Amino acid sequence: MCGKEFEVIPCRQNTAKYCSRSCEAKSRRKSKVLNCEICRKEFILSEKRIARRKHHFCSRECYKKWRYSPKVKAEINRKIGLAHTGKLQLKQMKRKVVFCEICGRRIERSLGYFTRKRRRVPYSFCSDKCWGIWFYKHCKKKNTDIEQIIANRLKKNNIQYESQKQIGKVAIVDFLIKGKIVIEADGDYWHSLSINREKDRNRDKILSQMGYIILRFLGSKIKERPDECIRTIKEHLTI
Repeated sequence: MCGKEFEVIPCRQNTAKYCSRSCEAKSRRKSKVLNCEICRKEFILSEKRIARRKHHFCSRECYKKWRYSPKVKAEINRKIGLAHTGKLQLKQMKRKVVFCEICGRRIERSLGYFTRKRRRVPYSFCSDKCWGIWFYKHCKKKNTDIEQIIANRLKKNNIQYESQKQIGKVAIVDFLIKGKIVIEADGDYWHSLSINREKDRNRDKILSQMGYIILRFLGSKIKERPDECIRTIKEHLTI
């Protein structure tokens, strides 16, 4: 395979053909002998890799010589320059324009992004945050037990509310009363973690700046003293 001389034990003198396992594996692949485009050295490449690329090189050093040659570099810089000036169409750059389903932001995606099986964020959302808002709004089937307690108490006291209400691009709140009071029913464990406490503080700060009143109740308090939670809500309704 590689032409290298090697030693074998006497009993394998007539059967040994390869110096190593790698040479044996290469012989089993469907491969072809090619000439490097830079140094003209012969090398073996599998048919799959040949079909994947237009240019073929025997080593990374030869690839770098080709990639940074004046002709190739000038062509790449020309395409980049046209893309920045807007003269190169999206079709030529193999890109497509979509709009975020939550905030309406214009997004440019490569065509390969639409055919990729595994991607972190679907192509119709601009960020993890917008994707999370959409997912939470459409995929949540029912309220948690503490949210259900709050909902039942609000109905019992004839307090009208909106459940799982989206507020802009900020968040989806558990309950919204009269368009200004936000009620959040927080699980004891999840919302006691430091990272989640920080997220809650940042979100509450943004909502406060937008003019909302935020009331947070822990799950333990909702289960043990639900009347006290409703009394606090009524106090803010009279303000």
